[in-house]
Amino acid sequence: MKMRVLLLTCFFGLCLLPADSLAQSTDLPALKIGEHTFHRRVLANGLRASVVQDERESVTVFLAVGAGNRDETAETTGLAHLTEHAMFAGTPTTGTDAHEKTIVEWGGESNAYTREDYTMYYDHNFPVDKLGQVLQMEADRLVNLSLDPEPTLHERYRLKKEEEHAYQPSEGRDEQLENAVFQTHPYRHGLRDENGHTKGPELSVEQIRGFYQQHYHPNRVALVIVGPADPKEALDLVEAAFGHLPSSSGLRGENGQGIPSEGRLNKRNVALDSVLPRSRKVLNWMIPGMGHPDRAPLALLSGLMGRAKLDCGIPLSVGMGGRVDPDLFQLDYAAAATEDPEADGLLLMRASSEVNALVQNFRDGSAVQQSAGHGEANNACEFDEVKNLMIESSISQPLRARPYFAMAAVFARFDVFGQAETFAGFADDMAAVNPEDVTRVAKKYLNPNACVTVTFHGTGEALEPLPETAKLIHEAAAQASETGNLQRAIEAYTKVMPLQTDRMNSVINLFYRGSIYVEMGNYDAGIADYEAALKIVDYPAVRDALEEAHARKARAMRGEFENMIDADADPHGASPHAIDPATAGIDPNDPDAELKIELLGAVQKTMTELEDWRGLRFMDDVHPDFIDVSDSPDEKLGGWYEPDTKRLVVIFGKDKKAGFTRGVQLHEIFHALQDQTWGLIALDEEAVSSDQMRAIQAVTEGEAMYAVSDIMDYNFDQHTAIPETGEITRDKYEKLFHYGTGLKFVRALHQQGGWPAVNRCWGRLPMSTSELFHPERYGQGSARRDFEMPMLEFDASVLSGEVIDEDVWGEFELRWFVLCCVV
Repeated sequence: MKMRVLLLTCFFGLCLLPADSLAQSTDLPALKIGEHTFHRRVLANGLRASVVQDERESVTVFLAVGAGNRDETAETTGLAHLTEHAMFAGTPTTGTDAHEKTIVEWGGESNAYTREDYTMYYDHNFPVDKLGQVLQMEADRLVNLSLDPEPTLHERYRLKKEEEHAYQPSEGRDEQLENAVFQTHPYRHGLRDENGHTKGPELSVEQIRGFYQQHYHPNRVALVIVGPADPKEALDLVEAAFGHLPSSSGLRGENGQGIPSEGRLNKRNVALDSVLPRSRKVLNWMIPGMGHPDRAPLALLSGLMGRAKLDCGIPLSVGMGGRVDPDLFQLDYAAAATEDPEADGLLLMRASSEVNALVQNFRDGSAVQQSAGHGEANNACEFDEVKNLMIESSISQPLRARPYFAMAAVFARFDVFGQAETFAGFADDMAAVNPEDVTRVAKKYLNPNACVTVTFHGTGEALEPLPETAKLIHEAAAQASETGNLQRAIEAYTKVMPLQTDRMNSVINLFYRGSIYVEMGNYDAGIADYEAALKIVDYPAVRDALEEAHARKARAMRGEFENMIDADADPHGASPHAIDPATAGIDPNDPDAELKIELLGAVQKTMTELEDWRGLRFMDDVHPDFIDVSDSPDEKLGGWYEPDTKRLVVIFGKDKKAGFTRGVQLHEIFHALQDQTWGLIALDEEAVSSDQMRAIQAVTEGEAMYAVSDIMDYNFDQHTAIPETGEITRDKYEKLFHYGTGLKFVRALHQQGGWPAVNRCWGRLPMSTSELFHPERYGQGSARRDFEMPMLEFDASVLSGEVIDEDVWGEFELRWFVLCCVV
């Protein structure tokens, strides 16, 4: 069964202001959400700006454009995302990639993402004194994109690679479903091909220009500034940067410019082929989009139905989307695959009967009344419990955590459609919902005669044993979850965890396994997984899931759980890294104690500096191990990091500390950050050949060199070229590859897709050194984990002995051969 995370963004709707409805800039009443106050202004050209203060020293800007995938046609899918990429291609004032590079140079991060209804741009964690310049750059690219062919087509290539890397088969089934349910609305146009491609990689510069000119205007933009800046001063900076820009005419929306209206759904059954082992059913009803007063009771209905248990044991997933135009309310279930396909089919029929009865019970009010305390005593508080959890979730989002979870980004996303007041008032709207409201919307919208049932027909094939590689295990886990085989999904996530010990995958695997445990009623196991994930990274979605798990267990075992987790900690604050000298093994009577403490302070400072630069956090402090130069294998070394022992070795040179220079500190401590995040030993063990091993080493050393190069603003390229004259040793050649070619590869990834692209590389390691020499080849067919290098066939009988080993020598060895034997 497909897991659904019910985001707050699913409750509201559409109301764009006319372009010329405001004759001058107007300060609107401030809106308060939880402890945060949003100060607002609408400029004369229609741009909506807000400022919300927090205690951090840096500033973040979120800019939402009210154009997304729904503004495309079947022939131009991917155009909104492609335009997002082109926004980084430069203007006459700001050159290619200069926007992002400038923000990064100031210690921040700049990126964007595209959704069905909108596109979000963000400039994150830059100095407050740069706010005016950032706003000027954003205003510049809003109206002055150069769209020169070369950088724009390069962005199109980057889009193609991103689509290939990000695509999952389960997403393809979701697109098939939307295509089947929606008959006229552009929400149905999202179908991608088997490689995950939209039409985007085939679209022209002129098509990008047309989309940009049609949709990128101030009156289709909402901007939110988060930081310590004075609200009035910050709003004045927005006005100075954007106030002179012209607005456009026309409205957008379901019945507005270019968006076809979707009629009422009629009862239909749609059958789709799939590779799932057993059939999966999804019941779809159309509900109002964002902004409609029925969204709050519909959200509560979804939460209550999501807690229902079918007697047949099949898990049921309930959810509603977050679309601007007509949305979908969905019930999703599947029969777990066993050794008896016929029995599985009968079980699915029984589940269908129970689901229909459940819908009827909510439509006639009996299920709602029971949840409100008019049934069994154990259900006495469930109605209020679910309602209070939704209210708390709406006001406790972090203001500016990851952009997908940031309250300020959600505010901008709603404000661009004129729904800021509805968003701010959601807690009050939800508090006012009563059982009669929930029954009313269930009866009104969950009409059996207006339901489109989509069935993904299973193959009926027997299940194979779980695979051995991490990627295939993940696919098996997702497929098992989607088809309701929750025990197999648990086994798959459990099996993959030792293979993926890095921070990112650890959180993902724990979250999904915990969600399955909770769905199965094993609340203790689910809570344990959520808590383990939160110790790694405090993600809001995990925190909300943990609170829900506590509440559900408290209902099952009334009174046992009373304490909820503390959700007030800011996961993105500065890491303290105050390492006790005694913990680091520094004896206060040591004549070198003062110097060692000084070096220890440098280590602490460097850890924080690297965290801010890379956007990752050390999971543990790095404790230096001080050794004398006489014990070093090379007196030229200043220190090194050992992944197997987790030691940061610091060498005392002749002048004690000269060897452990700033460059050495950055490089070696960064290896510790890599190890704690990705698990360097485990990655090395994934190598299937000497060539891939060398490629992985180059990524490891190259990213560390990139840290040194970027932070110290030093160009290492001058030292990474093979000398045109003179002899080159094997050792020198290897170092040039590991440190030089690796640096260029990581830098290319970062320039292409920011840190997310580099992060994806750690999850999809290069298969060959060829990909390091040619970054454009990375992620193509040769980078698949199931790739097998074609070997030259030979007759083993001609050998006097037996083949004891096989290996692959790639482009690295070929270049060495040419260098030694040809040149």
